[in-house]
Amino acid sequence: MFVKGLEKKLGKDQAITNKKMRACLKETGIKVSAPRIRKIINYIRRTNLVPCLVSTSKGYFVSSDKEELENYIQSLSERAEAILAIRKALINQSSHL
Repeated sequence: MFVKGLEKKLGKDQAITNKKMRACLKETGIKVSAPRIRKIINYIRRTNLVPCLVSTSKGYFVSSDKEELENYIQSLSERAEAILAIRKALINQSSHL
């Protein structure tokens, strides 16, 4: 259901938010939490079920714009580096406990 729905979200103007996904599912009697939606999206991305699935503040959508995709990849890289820097700092801080 997620894959079929997300495949139709072609371009930023078709983006769907986590909140909207939960609302649509709720209408069908399915209650899903925001973190569960993110985990499902993560699985879909890692297993290539919906290629080029990106997200912005407007929601999730499939991008066919190479520059947009490259910018999203760069953003992911920067976020990963920031997380690793925090990890390193916390390891250092824990050695002082």
